[in-house]
Amino acid sequence: MREGNGILVLLGVVGFAAFIMLSGAGADIVDTFETVAGATDEPSDAPAAGDEVPDAGSAAPADQAAPEEPADLGNLLTGTSALAALALLDTDDRPASGFTAAEFGPKWTDTNRNGCSTVDDILVRDLTDVKADGCKVLSGSFTDPFTGQPGTYLRGTKPRTVAVERVVGLESSWSAGTSRWEMPDRARFANDPLNLIAVTPASSKDRAGRTADLWQPADHTYRCGFAARQVAVKAKYQLTVTTAERAALTAALDSCAS
Repeated sequence: MREGNGILVLLGVVGFAAFIMLSGAGADIVDTFETVAGATDEPSDAPAAGDEVPDAGSAAPADQAAPEEPADLGNLLTGTSALAALALLDTDDRPASGFTAAEFGPKWTDTNRNGCSTVDDILVRDLTDVKADGCKVLSGSFTDPFTGQPGTYLRGTKPRTVAVERVVGLESSWSAGTSRWEMPDRARFANDPLNLIAVTPASSKDRAGRTADLWQPADHTYRCGFAARQVAVKAKYQLTVTTAERAALTAALDSCAS
């Protein structure tokens, strides 16, 4: 990632993605990042295609640490576009071998140390009418951002009705740069709420962790927002994109104001 402008764009992108998460914006997202409060790291870890909500390792040698998160995410640029941020991401079409989900640490690691599981943190954030017993979310309602369809969650229901999906899947992130990180950095990435959203298990299975060039949300009004969020995650962690992925993200972001 380039120094100077790259850091500024990183701040703007991360903040914008936090805005997306909090506001649920999709079709209304335009090509401009607003100044918002910075995101905080909450928990998560699962296969690239996402993982269903549960009722409740050693890594390969690495030669590179993940980029450090900026100290002050509250001081964010305005007027920095997702397209500009995308332009600063490096392109790398080379696949990396050796991926396993275990390389990202134990599942649902409580990286923010709030005593609650990753999935419960995400459910509290993404569901409405939430009923909880301490950390445990018992029930709630949500709208699947991939389809625009409403859904409900009731803890213990089989089959489960909510899945925690990764905006940038673990497997695709492996070739994009996480394969060179240390295990704690990969765990932090895997549990970052910026990279997690609540969807239905059917939507998670349909996407199967695929990148933007291979899959787009069925709800066209969310394609812009989802592309912007993917760019935000990749910019925050200085991950690469493939040539085909860049073209697909560019096309989705071009639709933001249309």
